[in-house]
This record gives sequence, C-alpha cells and structure tokens, in this order.
Amino acid sequence: MSLDFRVLRWWPDEHLQELAARISGALAEWRAEWDLPAACGSRVQCLAAHEAGQGEFAGAWTLFGIDAENGERLWLRTDEAPREMVCAALFGAQAAGPIAAQFAARAWEDGCMRIRRLLAFAAPQGNGEADAAAPEDAHFQPWSGALVVLIQGGALDMRLHLGPTCVERLLPAQSRLPKSRLPIPVPVLQALQGRTLNLRVMLDEFELDLGSLASLAAGDVVQTTHALDHPLCLAAQDGAALGAGFLGQAHGKRALELARSQRTKHLE
Repeated sequence: MSLDFRVLRWWPDEHLQELAARISGALAEWRAEWDLPAACGSRVQCLAAHEAGQGEFAGAWTLFGIDAENGERLWLRTDEAPREMVCAALFGAQAAGPIAAQFAARAWEDGCMRIRRLLAFAAPQGNGEADAAAPEDAHFQPWSGALVVLIQGGALDMRLHLGPTCVERLLPAQSRLPKSRLPIPVPVLQALQGRTLNLRVMLDEFELDLGSLASLAAGDVVQTTHALDHPLCLAAQDGAALGAGFLGQAHGKRALELARSQRTKHLE
C-alpha cells in the first residue's frame, strides 16, 4: 500500500528577514569590491514561492547552482542577460566594448560565487540552461517551503528560487520541521488494547403481559424463563454476544465466571 502525502512547510517571517539580511550583506561586500553603485541589488526580499509566483520575466529559469550532497538546485531568473545588467550598473546603459564587457563578466561571476558560497551551492557544470527546464511546479504550491528571493535595485533585477530542502538547511534550527516518519506498524489488537468498552450481562429474553407489568411494585419477584444451570450472556453495548458465564462474586463485587464455549475459547 502506498501513501500519497506531502510535508507542509512554513517559515516564520523573522527568519525570512534574517536570510534576506545575510544575502544583502553578501551583495554589499560585492558592491564594495567592484565599486558598484549603492543601489545595485540593494533591495532583497524573501517570499514564499507561491506568493511570489513565476513573475513576469521574459527570460526562463536557468540553473544557477547545485547542492552535490542532496541534488537540490538553485535557480535564477532575469529579464535581461545578467552580465549586461552589471555592465549597465558599472558603466551606464550605453556602455559598450570588449573591455567593459569583460570587466562586467568578471564582476558578475564574483557576485555569483559569493551568493553560491553563502547558500552552500556549487556552480553547475556545463550549460545550466540545458540541464533542466525549471523548478518543480509543486514548489509553487502553498506550504511547499520553497522560497523566491527578489534582488532588485539600480540596474539589477532578478530572482532566485530556493527549494524547501535548501531553505530548511539555511534557516535557524528552531524553524525546521522534524523529519517526517511513518509510525512502526503494530497488530490491530495491540493498538486497541488500551480502549475501554461497556459490556452487558443479560438474561434470556422472556415475555410479561402488560397487566402484570403495570401492577409491579417494590418487593415483587419477577420470574424469568432463564434456567439456573444456563449461563448468562456477556454482550457488547450494541448487543453483540461476546461469551457466556455464571454469576458469582469477587473482591466484594458481583462477577461473571466465563463458561467454556465456542465463543470464549479464544479468551483462555
């Protein structure tokens, strides 16, 4: 039997803000290293993937990093080529020429390295665009635990997609969910042995006319058809017969001694 379920994940806002601050710090160091404008990528926001959605970017998702340990992937999406955005931030929108392009490419690669190092990802091998199509659709469902990191400001406008395993690894320990484990199967009777039931001890059914019933008073004796040598019926609350036995006493209370029968053999 297969069970179809998914783990529901949600992260506190303060932990998402903390992660955004760490990414902002890495970008600030990058800007200072390459003398980029202060506004370039200065706004960082972490959102649940289903809240951020796929966005209106013209470009497709491209593979940005891989976690070699568990295969988790880091995705990037931009409207323009990233190197061109960095080149525009460094030299202006009309910047052109091989030297400017080469310098911008080096700056961009350094920025990528800093982000991957912060998020504990390695650079993808080969052409990331051809590796896989996009993040899983399930990551954009509510409670998936996946995040989208918006990085905006100046000439830079892009978003990163982090899967739930990556996010769980990056956030503080108290925000992580316990590993989901299925309980160890046990026999049904063992699982239910602590349940309590209401039982009944019943005489054989007998008839009584309405006149006799109406005239009954305290002290009267009602004669039944149940023979003394015939055991009483032990039944569940719904009337289902469980066994039979004879009335007696034990520890100052009435008791029922079970009689050997086909119904009670399993109780011996």
